[in-house]
Amino acid sequence: MMASREEGFTLVELLTVLIIIAVLVAIAVPVYAAATDNARKRTCQANLRTIDGAINQYAVSSDHEFPTDMDQIKPYFKDDKLPKEPFDGNYELDSSVNGTWCKCSLGHEY
Repeated sequence: MMASREEGFTLVELLTVLIIIAVLVAIAVPVYAAATDNARKRTCQANLRTIDGAINQYAVSSDHEFPTDMDQIKPYFKDDKLPKEPFDGNYELDSSVNGTWCKCSLGHEY
């Protein structure tokens, strides 16, 4: 009779699979991080456009005076809730000569 060979994976086969998985993870993690950051930036920009619309509505309804803080434009949003800043910061109004600008914590302006 022939001695039966135990079935299973060799150490080389296991190490090869682990190396392939490590390479795939090394590629996927930075791509995921970049995609997440890009999505946050686009959300911030979209929110800034929405806030700009509320600022303009406020200016039209108050004889072309621009708001000086975010509480003044709350009524122009559903349930009086301002958009949430995606980087866990706050949107800030900056009064200037030509009106009001809004900035997010990332530094984007509208």
